[in-house]
Amino acid sequence: ASRLGASTNWNIAEVEYHLGHVAAARHYAEISCDLWEKIDDAARDSYRPVIYGRIALWERAYVDARKLLDAAARVLEGSERDTPRINVQMGLAEAARGLGQDVESLVATTKATSIHREHDLAVMEGFDTAHLWLLHHVALRANGRSTLARQALLVAYRFVVKQIGD
Repeated sequence: ASRLGASTNWNIAEVEYHLGHVAAARHYAEISCDLWEKIDDAARDSYRPVIYGRIALWERAYVDARKLLDAAARVLEGSERDTPRINVQMGLAEAARGLGQDVESLVATTKATSIHREHDLAVMEGFDTAHLWLLHHVALRANGRSTLARQALLVAYRFVVKQIGD
């Protein structure tokens, strides 16, 4: 598996997770992390907390996920690596939701959608735009913001329709 490269192993990890194979997903994610950490780039320090934060989400270890993703957010703060920043905030929103912390979930989705708005709501590589806006919808609704929740759901719907059309 290490000959496949970091991105391929990460993609396999996500497929395994969606197939319900959490242990296999962890295995490929760990390989991916090891390979990415060997790459010399500015985001290298964020790979481990991002990847292990995602693994913790897969394993429903929400407290661990939040700690790891908070660490990743600190590493990425102020960077121009917007896709990883959005992914981290999405993960923080999922962890907060798993812990029943609706306000914290809304704070995270608001940060993520604000970054996405800076890109004029463009489809961006590396995260699911419809999923982002659905998470925001759920967080808004959980916080009693029904009008904004409907608007976020409409944005999510537009991205789903766009994906179908593409």
